[in-house]
Amino acid sequence: MILRVLWWAIIVVALCALLCCRGVQYVPVETLRTDSVLVVNHEHDSIFILDSVIVKEKNDTVFVDRWRVEFREALRVDTFQVHRVDSVQTVVEVEKKLTKWQQLKMDVGAGVLYAVPILIAVGLFLLYRKLKK
Repeated sequence: MILRVLWWAIIVVALCALLCCRGVQYVPVETLRTDSVLVVNHEHDSIFILDSVIVKEKNDTVFVDRWRVEFREALRVDTFQVHRVDSVQTVVEVEKKLTKWQQLKMDVGAGVLYAVPILIAVGLFLLYRKLKK
């Protein structure tokens, strides 16, 4: 008989401990991630020089013909910047502050807090039955 009462007391304590547990609450939080790329394109200048000297002789006269052509291209710099902003949702674990009762259960242990009153009740019940006989 005593063993049956103890088993029922253990089962009740275990069920109370299971029902009192709360799971952790997860809250999605949005974070921003920025990615930037800087691209620089250089095109160097070029100078092309074409020159020539032509010497012609006609009788006693010498004709010297000189010409020069320059082609210039300037330096061109092409710069652009690409910004990408990405919003990513991450899951963050949120814990709320414990009440005094919950903190006591954490410190002492929920099993002890539930077992002690049940054991006292069982002991008083057995003492009552013994004194009744």
